[in-house]
Amino acid sequence: MKHLTYLLSLIVVGLTPLDAITIAENMTIGRIFYIFLLVSAFFSRDLFLYSKACYIKILFTFVFWSFLTSLWSVDIEETLYRCLYLVQYLFLVIILQNTINTSQRLRYLCFSWFCGTLFIAIKTIIDYSINGLSSISLYRVNEFGNANENSFMLCFGVILFLVANNKSKYTYRSYIALFISFLAILANGSRTGFLMYLFVVGIYFLFEIINKNKLTYYVFPFFVFLGIYYFNNILSESSYERFMNISTDIQTDNLANRTWIWDVSFRILSQKDISLLFGTGWGTFPKVFQSYTGILYGSHNFYLNVLFTTGIIGFIIVLCYLVVLYVYIHRIKKERLLYLLLLIVPMISMFTTNWESRRWWFLMGVFIYKLNEFSKYYGEKK
Repeated sequence: MKHLTYLLSLIVVGLTPLDAITIAENMTIGRIFYIFLLVSAFFSRDLFLYSKACYIKILFTFVFWSFLTSLWSVDIEETLYRCLYLVQYLFLVIILQNTINTSQRLRYLCFSWFCGTLFIAIKTIIDYSINGLSSISLYRVNEFGNANENSFMLCFGVILFLVANNKSKYTYRSYIALFISFLAILANGSRTGFLMYLFVVGIYFLFEIINKNKLTYYVFPFFVFLGIYYFNNILSESSYERFMNISTDIQTDNLANRTWIWDVSFRILSQKDISLLFGTGWGTFPKVFQSYTGILYGSHNFYLNVLFTTGIIGFIIVLCYLVVLYVYIHRIKKERLLYLLLLIVPMISMFTTNWESRRWWFLMGVFIYKLNEFSKYYGEKK
């Protein structure tokens, strides 16, 4: 049963980037395999034991606090419903903590996530090549849900691939993965994803230069040339203009209404009937925002959402979680620059997205903790 649990863990993690694809109301393929995973872990009892790892204690504390917010939530049912998702993610983290017990298993876990994002990337590129390149108006692939979320999933998947492929003699695989993700993110039309991608590429090539990888001096210029050529000669005009307006939108604070949402949110928080210390109840941001503005919007900011719904207490718990993950990475003596991407990119993404009900922010703790645990073996060639 332990081997079955491990196999199901790989499948569930690999399906995480595909969580936006539903086969029925509120049901995804990933959740079906998650149920199988729970049953398998239950019969492998030692894989379901609570771990003493610090990051899991913090996540447990946050889940507990989120449940407590239902006592004063503006929508108790919604808060309890959203908290049940957090419980699922916590169980998954505990199972992975006990199942991923070797550096090789961690590599396979990284590859499983990347496989999920690779599927999205290839399908997106094909779809865009057929329908988007010749489209006069802006064409975006919506099959896999939010384009910004897909782009983050892809960036994070590429980082996991770079980490897993580090020190491998097949360096060219990393360059192929970077180029495929570049095409997919442009096809998505995600400007946030594009900026995250550029950051990942810049840090990765800097990492390779510091480590004196001579191949980088030949590949990087070619990579830049290929990217510029595609951007200027193949990408549709509407997509090209969208990306070229990034700097203008930043200068004018035109971030798809995000700055307006944030400004209104802080004004709502200043109201006397809103408790800044305890929040409005986990998962209630859209309802509270609608009650004040008449418009149903998400926060488009993970940190703001946590502060708004769980108050200063919940916000501090999440900050502790992020600080602990940084400490784990800081303890790794080698390859730290590359591994920091596993934390920095999600933290950047959290500024413009409100995916607090997704499981990826729980799972990044597993990757970082296990990377720290196996770091003395992980840098070795296999």
